[in-house]
Amino acid sequence: AQDEFLNILDEEINREFEHLSTLRTPVYFMSYHVSDMNSIVLSSSFGNLMNTNSDHSRLLNIDIKLGNYDSSTDGKSNQYGMRQAIPLPITNSEESIKQTLWMATDIMYKMSSASYNPNADASDKTQSGIQKLNPETYYDEELPSDIKSIDTKEWIRKLNELSIAFKGNKDYIQGDVILRYVYGKKYFISSEGTKIIQNEVRAEIQIAAAIRSADGEVIPLHQNYFARIPSELPDQQLIQSDIERMTKTLTALQTAEKAEPFAGPAIFSGGASGVFFHEIFGHRIEADRLGSEFDSQTFKDKMGERVLPKFLQVRADPTAKTYNGKHMTGTYKYDDQGVKSKEVTLVENGILKDLLRSRTPLSEGKESNGHARAYYG
Repeated sequence: AQDEFLNILDEEINREFEHLSTLRTPVYFMSYHVSDMNSIVLSSSFGNLMNTNSDHSRLLNIDIKLGNYDSSTDGKSNQYGMRQAIPLPITNSEESIKQTLWMATDIMYKMSSASYNPNADASDKTQSGIQKLNPETYYDEELPSDIKSIDTKEWIRKLNELSIAFKGNKDYIQGDVILRYVYGKKYFISSEGTKIIQNEVRAEIQIAAAIRSADGEVIPLHQNYFARIPSELPDQQLIQSDIERMTKTLTALQTAEKAEPFAGPAIFSGGASGVFFHEIFGHRIEADRLGSEFDSQTFKDKMGERVLPKFLQVRADPTAKTYNGKHMTGTYKYDDQGVKSKEVTLVENGILKDLLRSRTPLSEGKESNGHARAYYG
């Protein structure tokens, strides 16, 4: 079925590209990425409803490449934090949407062309072109109607019953239980003819508690639960048990002696170890970072060398929807550059085998493996 909003994006990107590709500093590639999302947030504190909020937004991000596929730039404004999401009308008002698209594209072109250097040295990777691809077309099926709503009254009851466990102790300064539910579509369309619509659905419960110690220091603890939809989140009894453990831990920490700084081995819990490994290793194997002087280049010349203990294997698989029966929040079919995702073996027996690659080539010359991800906002 035709998507009215996608048709508007398609018409405007074709019109813009036809014009911008003929300018003195020509555009050879451009794309629109739009997150069309609905969100529901319910929060309870110490047994009382604090906030109910429903929101629908469309946020546009534009990528523009100047020059040609062999040598180009997208402007340093894109690479180093000046990219901002631009709100679009949430109704399919063709005139209003196209007007906003035109204005945003014009601004992005001017920002990119200001840093474009057609005489840059070929070894300058900030001026390297992107990999040329054949167009892809993929449309997720429309989300079922029952996914687009929740039983607000029942969830408020659950959240209040959970957060009331923090009530009664005067030393608690925070006792919040929050439900966040997001559902909608992500659009990607490019001047190469790629058109992708992917559904995004995710639910989360966050518990945030804090107690004040005898010397006035605030001691916080947090617990999060993730699922695809709210009905797949852990049941109330399990969460209540976790809250009981949190209150016991906070009470113990309230009078515990402060740990002294030391240098030595550290033991992380399962969740903390995953986050720690992601931060110290995961970001460092993103290929784009190895071509930027502003990012860590730990593994730039380490391909084929041992970078981890021999007993460790590391794979990145965005195609996996579940693991051990649990929903994988980061699953996706196509990455944020319109490339189909696939499993990649990064480390085998401690040896670095590959990187998470986008369409921007490095000296190794390998193509994208569908792992270009961006934080838009």
